[in-house]
Amino acid sequence: MTTRALPLALLFVLGLAGCHEETKFCDENGCYTCDGMSCRPITPAGACTRNADCGGDEYVCRDGACVPDDRSCGDLGCSCVVTGACDEGYVCTGGECRPEDEVCRFDHACGAGKVCVDGRCYNACEGGRECVEGLVCEDGACVPSVATCAEDADCEDGVCLDGSCQVGCTGDGECAADEFCDHGHCRYDDRFTPFCVESPDCQAGHVCVEGLCRTPCTDDASCLAFDVQFRFCREGFCQTFDEIRSDCRTSVDCEPGKTCVNGSCR
Repeated sequence: MTTRALPLALLFVLGLAGCHEETKFCDENGCYTCDGMSCRPITPAGACTRNADCGGDEYVCRDGACVPDDRSCGDLGCSCVVTGACDEGYVCTGGECRPEDEVCRFDHACGAGKVCVDGRCYNACEGGRECVEGLVCEDGACVPSVATCAEDADCEDGVCLDGSCQVGCTGDGECAADEFCDHGHCRYDDRFTPFCVESPDCQAGHVCVEGLCRTPCTDDASCLAFDVQFRFCREGFCQTFDEIRSDCRTSVDCEPGKTCVNGSCR
């Protein structure tokens, strides 16, 4: 195992306070963790490509190095491993906290030609449809590639954040057609956009449930008469087979190695 000399500043801190359990320290050389016996680099500078490489919710990958995440867990979509790390009203998807009302669960919430993967809406890539630059086809959806950059120098414009080049912005109009301005950086627009806010936004006879116009029902027969896809009456409105058997909202609900696709771990 290769060891690296700790910065003098860190040694000075340890000499004064001792190496306490759960103690963490960061400087320009990287971040360190103490286990009660010694302190070790969390991830050497230049050794990360995605937030997940940094080993916890407290750090994010910026310009190829793990640095403290100084953002509020929720307000600015901070990094996460489980939904419990997010503020109330946010869920963990793709390694970051996102507002619940921007997270999809099923394909039909995303609209025609799109699928819901890990709580995000992506263009479908079946039937010969190709993905735009920076996206790859996985599980029938155009999703971001594992990493398109390792450090800022890999980006013609912008900075390298969580493995992708992101251009600075102040509004959606400064980003590409398939992007939106997310807290100062342009990113691929994978948000679920609610079809309704309240029931009057829907056609007569429908109600607004979690941003979707749903058909009220009393039994399965009434649903079949409306739409063969939404043929099950559950919780007072018609639902699809995928909805009634759903076991995930995002991939953090699944076993390691599986992805949440259309509400099911696959």
